[in-house]
This record gives sequence, structure tokens and C-alpha cells, in this order.
Amino acid sequence: MLGQELVNYGCRVTIATIPYYRTRVEGTGLLFRSIRPDLDPTDARLIRSCEDLRRGPEVLYRQIVLPELEHTYGDLMSATEDADLLIAGELVYAAPLVAEKSGLPWVSLILSPFSFFSCIDPSFTVNLPVLFHLRRAGPAVYKAALGLGKLATRHWCQLRHKEGLRRKCDPVFEDKFSRHLVLALFSQSFAPKQRDWPEQRCKYT
Repeated sequence: MLGQELVNYGCRVTIATIPYYRTRVEGTGLLFRSIRPDLDPTDARLIRSCEDLRRGPEVLYRQIVLPELEHTYGDLMSATEDADLLIAGELVYAAPLVAEKSGLPWVSLILSPFSFFSCIDPSFTVNLPVLFHLRRAGPAVYKAALGLGKLATRHWCQLRHKEGLRRKCDPVFEDKFSRHLVLALFSQSFAPKQRDWPEQRCKYT
């Protein structure tokens, strides 16, 4: 566990996550801070909704992540008041805003090669079969499709504007990558590093 390894190096580690994990985190001896959304990740109905091949991503973003983004931002800002470093997963879209607002260095965690959106070696998922055809069409076509995705997520920057942060943003395709360090938490056997992955130091674990 990354937190335990950091403790072994003499770091004070606080896990900021949903309330459901409080007992498990504190059971390891690590500090815990609660952030929203407050949900039960074992809820069968929620799991079925998120795993739906057609509507799963819509449920995840429009019903869970985005409605609570401002609350997550406030909770995470409070949780990092005395921190020296923030380490965050890619779905914690409040993390880059907190880091920029507070000047806190941060590290981003990526769990799948799909999340790098490579145009050279693009991934595709079963709920988006069109990506298979885009892959066959070549890097230029795939890149153009990603451009449409960037336009579709521009409205996610409203909180950034409200907090007086830089106006230019790309929350899904670029801003989730820390300029300090990106950790690829998957085996290199799943996908070798591509030249269109983030230029900053990208380390496999």
C-alpha cells in the first residue's frame, strides 16, 4: 500500500476519501479525512448503474462526480491545509484546483493506459465500440475525435472560474496530469509508454 510505504519513509500520511472507508483507513493506523460525495460503493443498484454499458459513464459523471465537485473541492482544500504533497486519482477532479489554489505540489495517479488517450496506440472500451473504428482510422482521426471530447467537457471549468484560477482548462484530457509527476499504476505489459503520453515524468509502479 502506497500510504504504508510512505509512513515507512517517515512521512505523515492522511487518506482523504469518502466516509465509507473511514474504519478501514483508520484500521491501518493512517489518518483519515472525509470528502464528498458520501456514497456506498458496495450499493448493488449504484454498481449496476455505473456498469451499464450505455449509461454507466453518464451516471458516474452527471449524477455522482460533477454534482458534488464544489463540495469535494471544499473538503479537499480543508484536508490539505497542513499538507506538503497531494497525491490524487484522476477522478478527483477537484485535486488540480486545490493544488493550484494553494500552491501545493501534487502527483496524479493513473490506473489504466486508456486514461492517457494515446492517438498512437489508442485504447477502446466495450461501452464505446466506435473507438475501435477510430483506432483503425489512424491517429489523425482519433485525435480529431478527442478534440470533440474536449469541447464537450469545457463547461466543467465553472468552478475553476469561480475560484479565480486560470481560465484555460482541459479537466479530462490534460489537467488531470500533474506537471510534477504522473504515476502509472499498471504494469508496463499492459501498454508501453507512448510518445504522446504526458511529457512530465511518468513512472510505472
